[in-house]
Formats: sequence, structure tokens, C-alpha cells
Amino acid sequence: TVNPLPSDASAITGDTDVCRGETGVVYTIAADPNATGYDWTLPSGFTITNGDNTNSITVSIANNANTGTISVNATNGCGDGGSSNLTVNVHYIVADAGLNETINYGQNTTLDGGFTGETSGNIGYNWIPENLLVNPNVENPTTVNLTSTSVFTLTTTDNVYGCVDTDNVTITISGGPLNVTADADPSTICEGLTSQLSALASGGTQNYTYSWTANNSSWTSTSANPSVSPTTTTIYTVEVSDGNETVSDDVVVTVNPLPSDASAITGDTD
Repeated sequence: TVNPLPSDASAITGDTDVCRGETGVVYTIAADPNATGYDWTLPSGFTITNGDNTNSITVSIANNANTGTISVNATNGCGDGGSSNLTVNVHYIVADAGLNETINYGQNTTLDGGFTGETSGNIGYNWIPENLLVNPNVENPTTVNLTSTSVFTLTTTDNVYGCVDTDNVTITISGGPLNVTADADPSTICEGLTSQLSALASGGTQNYTYSWTANNSSWTSTSANPSVSPTTTTIYTVEVSDGNETVSDDVVVTVNPLPSDASAITGDTD
């Protein structure tokens, strides 16, 4: 009785372009009726998770896997059949959401996305949370004006090979809402003297502009700390803008009038 050797292995079918970290990848050859087993050789980083020693294997691909050749031959007690080979290209993408950043309350910023890796070059971008971005589907999106510290997640996708990776960046907000306090020193003066107004602004973008008005005259000022010499008690209003919003506050300067000129003196002149 002559037991035949296995036949030469048929062509291997399966993906020739895969991604690092991919699982459930299947490679198959035609079954050989004379084979009792199949000897598979895989590139570095490839692991058989199902079907070892059969004509169809399922493979997982490690995050450090590299391009290489899959080889298989059928075997039996008499020897081995000829092998079949398939070159498999390993691709990967590493997302980069950029460096953490601190900005002032109410400001926006542009996120600095990117990627590295072995890719097709046809890359899709998606950032979340989408509601905090003008356009979440570009590499370097602009945020809306931010009022609280936010973590942004970038997902990069190779649109040809399907490789995906994510990365995060934190935008920290410094300060708080725009606020202004108006003051006058002194707040009570005698007629003809001067009071120093001041606008103490805080929060917001810290890029402030000032606008003072008076309730009983056409007087105005764009100084943060103007001097005034009202002739009557006056309410001064300051508006402060940081480019995003405007707030205001009032201060009263009380004017105590000087005595009137003395009236004619009455009494004997002789």
C-alpha cells in the first residue's frame, strides 16, 4: 500500500492589508484529502487564535506586528506538500491630539491634531465633543468660546485600510466670567474738587476696553481710571468689554455745594 504525500498547498485567501491591533482575520487554503494537518508560519506579531493545524485559521495582529509572509503546507505521516505563500502588509495609525493648553475664560483656541504611522494617507478626522467645535471633522478645528475646562478626543481613521486610533487633549480654562466693579475716591467731594474713578475688571479674556458715561451730562471716557469734577451729584456708569461679552457697574459721586455768596449786609452804616 502506497500512501500519497499531500498535494502542494493552494493559494492562500485572506486580507493582504491589515491593521495593527486587528482581530478575527481569516486565512484559508483548499482542503487536501491526503492531509492530516497543516503547518502555518506567520509573520512576527501574528497569532493563531482558532483553527491551528487546519486549512483555515483565524489570526489576531499585535500592536507591534510588521509586514511579512504567511506560509502554509499540508502534512501527513509520509511528509509535507509544497508550501503556499502570501505577503501581508501591516498598516497602523497613531493619533496625536496635540499638547495640553491653558486659555482665558471665554476665549477659543485651535486644536493641533495629527497622526503618524504606515497609512494610505487618506485620513479621516473626528473630534468630540462636537458641540464645542466649529467643525469637528477637520485635522485642526477651532473651538467655540470656552467657559470650562474641556477634554477633546481625536479619532483618526485610515479611510483605505480601516486602521483607527484615538488621543486626548485637555484645554484648561483660567479665570472666570467677565466682571467689573466701579469705584470713586473720594466718593463725596466738595464742589470744584476732583474724584478719581476706577474700573476693576476681572475674568473673561482679559482683553478689556472701557466706556464711561454720566447720567446728567455728555461726559464720556475710554480710560479705565478717569478723573472727574462734577458740579452736582452724578451717577457714573462704566461698561467693560472683553471682545466676547460686556458688563457694567455704577458709582455715585456726591457733590456738596459750596456756600452761596453772602447777601448784602444789613445794619447801620452810621
